[in-house]
Amino acid sequence: MDGGKYVAPYATGTGNNGSLNSVFEVGPDDGPDSRVYAGVNEGLVLFRNVLDKVFLPGTALGRNDANGISIVPTKPHYEETFNAAAATTVDNFRSLQPLNPRTFLYEITLPSQPELREMG
Repeated sequence: MDGGKYVAPYATGTGNNGSLNSVFEVGPDDGPDSRVYAGVNEGLVLFRNVLDKVFLPGTALGRNDANGISIVPTKPHYEETFNAAAATTVDNFRSLQPLNPRTFLYEITLPSQPELREMG
């Protein structure tokens, strides 16, 4: 995460006094785009909120493509950010809803006796 740099007076749209949202790897919980838990056992269920920064059409992302040309989206562009101050929206699609109990079952394979002996 790049927090940008402080300048006075306050300047917008330059990466100053704000966040330059560095691109980072997709996390293990990003799963299918359908965003619907279908009951398939795919490991630990992770509840979280996603902080997004929305770049409107014509707003530069603050970085360049492989040819050195500034990336400017032609339609709304969403990027996840770690900086809550830079976020313009919060996506709650993976959050645990209040007062709505949920049960998730996990399949856990315990080690066998020979495996336990081998591990000491």
